[in-house]
Amino acid sequence: MSKYGWPFLLFIGVPFVTRAFASVVAGLYHTVGGSDAASDVFTHFTHLVTGLGSLTSVLVLGALYLRVRNLEQPTLRLVWSCVLVLSVLSAASGFGAYAIGPADSDFGLFWFYSLLALPGLAVVLWFARRASRSSLAHAFFLAVVVGGITLPYLPETSSYTGQVLIELLPDVLAVWLLANFDERGPRFRRVSVGLVIALDGLSYLPLLLFGVFAASVGGPVGIVLLILALGAFVSFILPLVLIYLLRVRQPEGGVRVQ
Repeated sequence: MSKYGWPFLLFIGVPFVTRAFASVVAGLYHTVGGSDAASDVFTHFTHLVTGLGSLTSVLVLGALYLRVRNLEQPTLRLVWSCVLVLSVLSAASGFGAYAIGPADSDFGLFWFYSLLALPGLAVVLWFARRASRSSLAHAFFLAVVVGGITLPYLPETSSYTGQVLIELLPDVLAVWLLANFDERGPRFRRVSVGLVIALDGLSYLPLLLFGVFAASVGGPVGIVLLILALGAFVSFILPLVLIYLLRVRQPEGGVRVQ
């Protein structure tokens, strides 16, 4: 398979299969069960669909990993492994949320998903620390590309094809960067990491500006919106800070592997 084949499967192929499977299951349930898509029963069922979709990802990624682990692309192996473990957690969260009960327990679901975010963060930090044995750029890149590259707001188009292409742009960028990350030199890796972090950071700018504006004219409600906006931005910055603090230090005077 070409060097772009495995990254394409990871970021585009497997997610497409997962979404297609989940859509078919949800469609069959809606048709056979007759539940309104806005009903609490259907909303509750979507948690099961999420679990089944994530389980599909686990099975496909796990089967393909038998080939990926033999590739001479260490960053691809780490990213693939991290996504695989996160898919296991996602499957557990979907099945767990379905087991909690219908939508009248939203408070319980909130705490369930909040607590489940902690092991997800721990997984990313653990794999990022392993990646930092090569360089800090490897660690940052793994965390950002696993979380999903985010582009600043792009204008919507009335064309369905055009909209699909816009939505695919972050995944296409992730495929290209991952396929070339180990192959090219340190400068390419530093620029790549700076680019994806800057793109992610810019995506929070409209939210922060809205929070500042709301706080200046909206009174207490505006203050709450600003706090929420700052919280979202901190959730983006905090993993990067933790990765820096938990990185594997290179010995003084030693040769740093880029």
